[in-house]
Amino acid sequence: MEDKEIKYISLSKAAEMTEYSQEYISLLCRTKKMKGVKLGRNWVTTADWVREYIDKTNGKSEFVIPVRIESAKKEKGKRSAGNKAGSLERPTFIAYKPNFLTFSEVTVFTIFFGIMLAAFVYFQEMLLLRVLT
Repeated sequence: MEDKEIKYISLSKAAEMTEYSQEYISLLCRTKKMKGVKLGRNWVTTADWVREYIDKTNGKSEFVIPVRIESAKKEKGKRSAGNKAGSLERPTFIAYKPNFLTFSEVTVFTIFFGIMLAAFVYFQEMLLLRVLT
């Protein structure tokens, strides 16, 4: 029987395969949502494990997705206080939270809320009529 050697890839390579950032894939591995192995101080995964996760979740995220915004290259000669090389600033991230309620769920909630409100108003009117008579 032949042992199959596992070919690990870095999380940055995995990020290039997907729409997710390297930091988000690291979060998935640390929380055991995606298969990953910690080698030394770095997490690694395989291309098959990445595809398996995407197939399992249909490409939808389970957490808030950190979206990478690339910084523009600084003008030559101008340096920021924290960046002595003056080439690129550190990329920044924003949080994108996907909508959890679908249109049909919102519709059901709205109808339920409307029925409950109508019942509340009806019983209030009935109570008021009993007090007045």
